Amino acid sequence: GKVVLECQKPLVNLLQNMNSCDQVVARGDKLPKFNLHVPLLSLPRIMKTTLTSIPNNVPYIFSSHKYESVFKKLVTGPDNWLKVGLCWAGKPSQGNDRNRSCGIEPFLKILGIKNVIFYSLQVGPRAADIKKFGATGLIRDLSPNLKDFAHTAAAINNLDLIISVDTSVAHLAGAMNKQVWIPLCFTGDWRYLHRKTETTWYPSARLIQQKHFGNWETVFSEVNAELQNYKNLF
Repeated sequence: GKVVLECQKPLVNLLQNMNSCDQVVARGDKLPKFNLHVPLLSLPRIMKTTLTSIPNNVPYIFSSHKYESVFKKLVTGPDNWLKVGLCWAGKPSQGNDRNRSCGIEPFLKILGIKNVIFYSLQVGPRAADIKKFGATGLIRDLSPNLKDFAHTAAAINNLDLIISVDTSVAHLAGAMNKQVWIPLCFTGDWRYLHRKTETTWYPSARLIQQKHFGNWETVFSEVNAELQNYKNLF
């Protein structure tokens, strides 16, 4: 059989590197002839997927070599310094965004850690928060070079660790099998279950969830402490 995947246009360059489909088509473009079709998120029901049979053979999304050189030049520093990518906000139109997106403010408390270089993977209007909150000298902004998700994947592939709220950057890092820490609100997405520290979908992900609704302070106190220890591995 031949598998054709239809997806949003910003994902086409990224998903063309997948081994699990033969052709990727942007939504709205003309589709090739096909015999069967299925919505992607109907597959778990059809395949009778359970928590113990979730397919998580990672990585299944890969960075494109043609973008690697661009970000290799941008992600620089001593080899034994930790390079960390940050993302603090998702799309505002998402129903739970006011809870899941913590903004840049909680991240500010971790920016002074020695021997760690921080890079922003934030795109859209919230990328301007770096300047707004006076963090220009503490976070290297990659957003001018992040034209689509293939560029974001190339950036992630050049970093050691990703710390991202529950948005596309976190899922991309997990699918690439990159180390990713995900600060979660108390009422997190169903895929993370509740009050768990790991997710079956992404073996490389670590979940750090609010213990009380709206309290990001304890979440980032834990992130800060763990990052201090993590950097010592480099």
